[in-house]
Amino acid sequence: MKVIAELLTGRRSAPIVLIAVLVALGLALILLPRATVSAGQGTAGDSELVAQWQSQTPAADGETAILVWTRADGDALSGSDRAAVEASVAALRAQSVAPKSVWAQLSDDRTVILAVVPVDDSEVQRDAATVASRLTATARAGLPSGVQARLTGDVASAVAAQQTGDVTLLLWLIILAIVAVILATRSALGWLAPLVPLVPAAVVAQLLGTDAGGALGLTAVGSEVTLAVTFGVGIAFACALAIRYRKELSDSRNGREAAWLTVTAATPGLVAGTAVLVGAGLAMLLASDSPTRGLGLAIVIGVVVVGLVLFLAVPAALSLFWRSAPAIASAALGTRAASTSHGARTGPRPVLVAIGGVVVLGLLAIGTIAATFAPATAPTGSESAQARAFIDRAFPRGYGNQAIMLVPDELAGSTSVHAPTSLAMVFTQVHSVTRGPSHDGRTELVLDLQADPGSAQAVTTIRDLRQRLARTGGLTARTLVGGPDATIVDSQAAAVGDLGIVVPAALVLVLLLIILMTRTVVLPVAVLIAEILVFLAGLGVASVVLHRLDPIAVVAALVISVALCASVTALIGLGARGARFGPLVQGVAIAVAFGFLAVFGASAGTRDIGLIVAVSSLLDAVLVRAVMLPPVATKVGRAA
Repeated sequence: MKVIAELLTGRRSAPIVLIAVLVALGLALILLPRATVSAGQGTAGDSELVAQWQSQTPAADGETAILVWTRADGDALSGSDRAAVEASVAALRAQSVAPKSVWAQLSDDRTVILAVVPVDDSEVQRDAATVASRLTATARAGLPSGVQARLTGDVASAVAAQQTGDVTLLLWLIILAIVAVILATRSALGWLAPLVPLVPAAVVAQLLGTDAGGALGLTAVGSEVTLAVTFGVGIAFACALAIRYRKELSDSRNGREAAWLTVTAATPGLVAGTAVLVGAGLAMLLASDSPTRGLGLAIVIGVVVVGLVLFLAVPAALSLFWRSAPAIASAALGTRAASTSHGARTGPRPVLVAIGGVVVLGLLAIGTIAATFAPATAPTGSESAQARAFIDRAFPRGYGNQAIMLVPDELAGSTSVHAPTSLAMVFTQVHSVTRGPSHDGRTELVLDLQADPGSAQAVTTIRDLRQRLARTGGLTARTLVGGPDATIVDSQAAAVGDLGIVVPAALVLVLLLIILMTRTVVLPVAVLIAEILVFLAGLGVASVVLHRLDPIAVVAALVISVALCASVTALIGLGARGARFGPLVQGVAIAVAFGFLAVFGASAGTRDIGLIVAVSSLLDAVLVRAVMLPPVATKVGRAA
């Protein structure tokens, strides 16, 4: 360690190390490809197999645009209105990759017409805004006065993702990093030392993590989450190094010596914080669904890259620009002093403090009873949301594709389509069955369900249908049932399975790593229990705010929340100590980073993760680490 510290802080070697790291980051930003983020669910189960089958058919070669026509006054569409819309649909048919599947569907009350237009997937990924503009212009051309056309569906979601996704989130995260580092360094120029390597390191870490998942065939849906994690961890690490440096500077008054001491003193905390997050990411690789596995791999790679870059570059930068970083006044030294003081004040009653904190977290966790655990499918754009609202009102049973059965061709070859169709029709919940295309040994049957999309009745219908098909046996048992409602069933099943595998694995890994780093048992167990309670409180708040939560996102949020909070606790407890408010700055910075994710996330699942982790991190910073743990730690230390 002494040799590494000398290399990072030496008069001649420090500039070389800093320049080499920055050049490497610059080359990575230039050469690394920008990963294409998938909007697919990637959920393990029949619904994913059905979606894969549909993606290979010529009629579903790409994304879907849904055009909705209504009158501005809400009245029924007249005959001339419908004729003009039919002309627009004919023009849209010429722009579709599956023209035969594009047709106008009129609602029963004649107030809404919609058309589903499959478009080229690669074109949408390249420039969704151009595709949306072209389709919208075609749909609005030649319409009578008072008739409006709106766009929703996959294309509208892609536009929202490309317009508000990583770029907006990145800008706000950079602003957050600047503010947090300035608070940590309290210097007009010294904040540049940790910030200069932090921003490119976080972006490169996100790109590497997302690209690695795509290269291994994992669904790349966690780009924004990875960006929030890498920035949050990077800010915590950079602040820890800067604060520790200021503490050492107050003792030695020599910048290079202070940087050398910072490297040797803060390394255990940095290693512990990185190891906890890497362990949690590795546990996510055990998940049953592709998006969670991809996110876990991205977190592992991203955290390692950020930790390594900051470990190399920040001490080198501080040793070069140490005159810009003021030392900490002796009265403000050490979180240990602050924690000890607080522990001394509450030492006689640490149990009461802990019980009070648990009661507060428990009250916040009560909000989970208000949650509905199902993936949200509503688009985020204002026009898209309006179009979706018209569809939900005018087509109460949906507009097709609520449930998809893929029947073996041996059964579909007969005129009666045999058992699968008869089984579907015996349900009073199934309104009709329509035969679709055949491909790769299977034939598509589209079931129009009586139940509303996403309702509990629709979910029950899918479960019952699958069970009856399985009990029938033979070729019928090979029938797959997919579609949006089936995706809800599979998502819930995957989340339950992950709760029994991924979450225990992550918690055990985090606990073991903290025990190994701290060489104690009682305090790590207390930390882990506190972080679980903090997550439940965050979940309760998110449940009250959002009501509908993606179950797979909740599992991912649990692992990320516990790992992040435990990582910062390990980082502070193992040598990365500094100013009294340093831990608060780190915790609040992570909370704000995920708060931005909750606001600017392109998908509902991403926003779910953002809000849950943001609330959990804030509670961890202001309640657990500042109030609950210090007296407990003091009590445990005295007992030891």
